[in-house]
Amino acid sequence: MRIILKINYDANVAIIKLMCQMIEAQPMTKEAKLVQSIIFETLPKFQKAKNTAIENQTVFIDSKKNTITLKYHQAYALEQLIINLIFTVNCFLAKKHLNDIKDFLNQKLA
Repeated sequence: MRIILKINYDANVAIIKLMCQMIEAQPMTKEAKLVQSIIFETLPKFQKAKNTAIENQTVFIDSKKNTITLKYHQAYALEQLIINLIFTVNCFLAKKHLNDIKDFLNQKLA
């Protein structure tokens, strides 16, 4: 099962920052280690979308969305990452984007 995630540049950057926090952390539980290992394989997709947006000069066009296809387990790990680490985000706009993505993934995974 695949889940298609359409996000703008700002949301993509917010996800990448959250993923980098998870990679730098030392997970203690098995579930956190599982999420971290899935994030390792998912992060290049988001970085590629970010670099493509920079190359195409669509960074400041808010209506331009990047399409990222995630497998079911990748979408689940991303949702768990957002749920567990959203409190560390200080920027209101980034929190809004992350909450929107979390709600979308929650609907698709249910």
